[in-house]
Amino acid sequence: MRLLMSTGLLALAQLVLAACSSDSLPEDATAPGPAGAEAPAFLALAERAQNGTYKFDFRLLGPTGEEETGTFYRKAPKFRLDRSLSAEGLRSFTTIWREGELIECETAEGGQWGCLTRSSEDPVDGLPIVVKSPEGFEIAETAGRVVAGQATTCYVAVPRGEVQPPFPEEFEICFSGEGALLFQRTRFTPPPAETGTPGPPMETAREATSYSSTVEDSDFEPPVEPARR
Repeated sequence: MRLLMSTGLLALAQLVLAACSSDSLPEDATAPGPAGAEAPAFLALAERAQNGTYKFDFRLLGPTGEEETGTFYRKAPKFRLDRSLSAEGLRSFTTIWREGELIECETAEGGQWGCLTRSSEDPVDGLPIVVKSPEGFEIAETAGRVVAGQATTCYVAVPRGEVQPPFPEEFEICFSGEGALLFQRTRFTPPPAETGTPGPPMETAREATSYSSTVEDSDFEPPVEPARR
């Protein structure tokens, strides 16, 4: 499939992913705990997502149909995310967090890897904010999906209180029994353009294409020796 992501849409997609993983809730998200009888089940799966061991290959569809592929690794507290996209020729990116170290890698022209490392005591886990701070959301169970051959339990979550673009306005997330987020749909409104008018609502969707509960320590080694920042 030919990828269609423009530089602007790529930047926007990354901005939304950053918002999804942010630890910052809307300022008026003060109501206690997620609502509904399913809350204990959601909290149990969210805890497994944060503390579990799993990996999955995925594809991510962007706002206008562009595609990104990759692999998500979790062996708590370690995390790795590999991404490949073809916005302007094939590019690959890797983010690794392990034992207080953040490593970021990407391919240059010709496909050669380069990596940088720095100290980071704040763990990076690639999980959406609704999993880490569910008290900021209204959460309700919805129809499950079969993803990568796994039966999943799915929830829809909307923020409590007003949010500012591009903070997500709605999540649909689906957990495996081990807590892996095998499906994640995010709806958001782009930041206002120069005219001051926000764009129309957009969605991204990430779906696992394969899944495993086996993750090795060697999976958290970078593709080349990183240079220190």
